[in-house]
Amino acid sequence: MADPWAQLPGESDESYARFLIYRNLGPKRSLRKGYLHYLRAYDGYAGGVKGLHPPGCWYEDSGGHFWVDRAAAWDIRNLVAYGSKVAVLHVRAVTLMAEKNLRAVSRLSPGDDGWSGLVASMRLVSDFLTPDVVRGIQDRNQPARPALVPAGSERGRDRLE
Repeated sequence: MADPWAQLPGESDESYARFLIYRNLGPKRSLRKGYLHYLRAYDGYAGGVKGLHPPGCWYEDSGGHFWVDRAAAWDIRNLVAYGSKVAVLHVRAVTLMAEKNLRAVSRLSPGDDGWSGLVASMRLVSDFLTPDVVRGIQDRNQPARPALVPAGSERGRDRLE
């Protein structure tokens, strides 16, 4: 069975090329964004997306050739293939930003040149510190506690003797 994002039987080369533009925009894709990308890349269009509407062939091809489902399959495949690597790189980048912020905060004071940039960078880093992430960090950094042994158990008596 061919991959769902492969060219379908009966799908013209032109339609498939439009699908590839749409598919490669990533999870926040839309027909309007795809059409805008097409116009900028191939027609030299320099305008914005406001008031821009894809022609009917984009809508017909999208519906008739299941672009949404095929692009979602592409996203899932890429997430499975590259997701953990991207997550590791992302965490490393945030870590490097936090380390740079730490160095900067020790030498800057409010009102100094660079202070507002430091504050903006700290806000960016803090966006990644969701309550779940903070709890996970706290849980990992808790010292291991000995397991409680019920009173009167043999294990408990062995320790006392």
